Amino acid sequence: MAIEITCGWMNILILVLVAISILHSNARIQSKDECLGLRRQFKLLNKPAVKSIQTEYGDIFDCVDMYKQPAFDHPLLKNHKIQMNPTSYPKGMENQEHSNANIEIGLKDGGCPLGTVPIRRTKMQDLLRAKSLSDFGRKNVSHLHTQVVGHHYALATSEGQVYGTGVSMNLWGPMIPDQRQFSLAQLWVLNGPQDQLNTIEAGWSEDPSLFGDAFPRLFIYWTADGYQKTGCYNILCPGFVLVSRDVAVGAIIQPTSTYNGAQMEVPLLVFKQCKKIF
Repeated sequence: MAIEITCGWMNILILVLVAISILHSNARIQSKDECLGLRRQFKLLNKPAVKSIQTEYGDIFDCVDMYKQPAFDHPLLKNHKIQMNPTSYPKGMENQEHSNANIEIGLKDGGCPLGTVPIRRTKMQDLLRAKSLSDFGRKNVSHLHTQVVGHHYALATSEGQVYGTGVSMNLWGPMIPDQRQFSLAQLWVLNGPQDQLNTIEAGWSEDPSLFGDAFPRLFIYWTADGYQKTGCYNILCPGFVLVSRDVAVGAIIQPTSTYNGAQMEVPLLVFKQCKKIF
């Protein structure tokens, strides 16, 4: 998966994270206004579909017109023209092959029709699991601080004037004993001070509070202000522009690695397209 980002230098943090953290508990609807807000959000997230695809795991992916995906709800993308493919790739990263050809990331049978992109249908139960509508699809900022009790992780970092990164990470299916816990592995491209942090993140995650199950799923995330008011997972707010009609963010990835057995990997590449560095 390739994600195009704007020019400018960044610090790179490759975060290989096996996290066990406490998440928010389920919330109940308390007022008529909240009910109306849920309905508006539900309609906003679920765009009209040209076709719908149901996976063997029960997820429904709606094939939405490429120019009607959530990113184009943002006024800054008015009249934006989508670039379907990078004009070039960073040296040494062209068409890399990986040993786990049997891993399932894309939708079957070619995915969505031409001119559309797959967007995981949001269910009302997904919205109800969030503490509030404003929290839906967003990270709990407290998880980012090491002093949080029960938050365990390992990471590798690289800093400097760089223009992207690539990683191939093992895919696992760890047991999640509590609906308030999660586990993930990701790469994390970041720049700026903590209160103005800009990040692009990608990896796999088991997060029952977000997805309602404990399967490893492909995810992406962004924020432009240190997780304060901007950003979200996947396509749950205007941000990322999808171009693939078969690779679906939020989809379950299978099969997983086996201890002392077959190892499965998820290859990811995030880079800034800037001709002068290639």
